[in-house]
Amino acid sequence: MRRNYEPWEDDLIRERYGSQGVFRGLIQQLPHRTANSIHIRAALLGVRAHYREWTSAEDKILRQYYPDMAKAEAHLKGRTREALYMRSRKLRLGPPVRNWSAAEDDALRKLTPTHSDEQIAIMLGRTARAVLRRRFRLGIRKTEPTVRVLLPILADVIAEANARGVRLRSLTGALGCASIVPREDARRVSHKAIAKVVAVFGGHLYAEWDD
Repeated sequence: MRRNYEPWEDDLIRERYGSQGVFRGLIQQLPHRTANSIHIRAALLGVRAHYREWTSAEDKILRQYYPDMAKAEAHLKGRTREALYMRSRKLRLGPPVRNWSAAEDDALRKLTPTHSDEQIAIMLGRTARAVLRRRFRLGIRKTEPTVRVLLPILADVIAEANARGVRLRSLTGALGCASIVPREDARRVSHKAIAKVVAVFGGHLYAEWDD
């Protein structure tokens, strides 16, 4: 059942809705009202939010403490955490977005029927998750069983590279060795390349036999 707004609620909205950085507090004071309901009521009351423009000094502070939003929020009084995230995106403080090229899309279409997302990710220098998302965006569906790399060491190398933000193809190229998984045949794996990458990451290869 819809509950009409009380006069005291309208007074509270008139007093606090238009102030910068206090909307979260307003929601806490009206826990029985949704944010959307408050926005609609404010519009009916003719109350508009007045947003304070960001200054160059505030941008400098945000750049200084990004990505530690807790410290940034402590030094930027009156700015909410949501406002900080929105401003950081506008200032492009996060990692740059790497757009998919037409050549990569073509390769994705050709490789999907015969390769796994993990294999395609290695060949294109992407993460398996990025490949999966791009496939769905392009409407590419798997229609045939894929050949998967079953070597545990390869899965470990991929995970370590992703954690370090390193592209395996770029790394193997810099090391002067072949790709771990050749483009022409993803069923083959370069053990020499794996050994070099593991060494660069500070790891060790060892043999293990069952008793």
